[in-house]
Amino acid sequence: MKNFSLLYNLKRNFLDRLVAGNIAESLISFDENSDAHIVHKFLQKNRFDVVGIRVEGITSGFVNRDKLRKGKCSDFLNQFEESQIVEFSHPIESIIEPLLKHQFLFVKTISEVDGIITIADLEKQPLRMWLFGIISLLEMEMTKLISKKFLDDKWIRYINKSRMEKARELYKCRVEKNSEIDFLSCLQFCDKVTIITKATLIRGSKYSKVQLRRVLKDTEDLRNQLAHSNDIVSQFHSRLGSLLLEIEEIINCIEESSRNLYLDHKQ
Repeated sequence: MKNFSLLYNLKRNFLDRLVAGNIAESLISFDENSDAHIVHKFLQKNRFDVVGIRVEGITSGFVNRDKLRKGKCSDFLNQFEESQIVEFSHPIESIIEPLLKHQFLFVKTISEVDGIITIADLEKQPLRMWLFGIISLLEMEMTKLISKKFLDDKWIRYINKSRMEKARELYKCRVEKNSEIDFLSCLQFCDKVTIITKATLIRGSKYSKVQLRRVLKDTEDLRNQLAHSNDIVSQFHSRLGSLLLEIEEIINCIEESSRNLYLDHKQ
């Protein structure tokens, strides 16, 4: 039996099931001979940037609101670019980079384009769930690595006094409610980052300590925005795609470091 990583299993069983179609909206379309002025008024009224254009009954391109002038829609028709079209079933992960590049993507179902995804759709719950899932997996892997490396809570020396007090208060509260797990689980994300970086627990990473802290700080900021239902597009617009790749790289490095620790302990 193959020993697939937790990241692989989570992606296969949950994250990859969140697809482009889960955040797409129907693409409204007009005939190519429609009056461009009327279509422009429609777009303004509904605050749409683009609308599909039908040629011989098939949606074959689009017009941009800001480009419309007097004439027919066919005069302002833009053909779909291959890089702008995604299948309904494409994993959400695969659309983030092209969406940030083009500002909107068109969604094909079977053989015809009939949906659209815009930057604003990155705020929808399916994508926010996907992002939170990846970040939660990263924290799980950090916790696992720390527990394997340090027995009997010897990681404590890396955490300052005030942060330890917060962890002890949380642990005490959980004990009183009979819901404690272990002391390590009472640390916050930033505390685990401190231990991981100060103790140099991640092996084989291309990141320096400074770079690793930056990526994990950005990850924590993104998680906080998600947890508090705050806007993520404005803060992470140009960074989101690359940050997700970095998170996955770090998860893979942590999993490899954990495996190496396990093998060391067996020897």
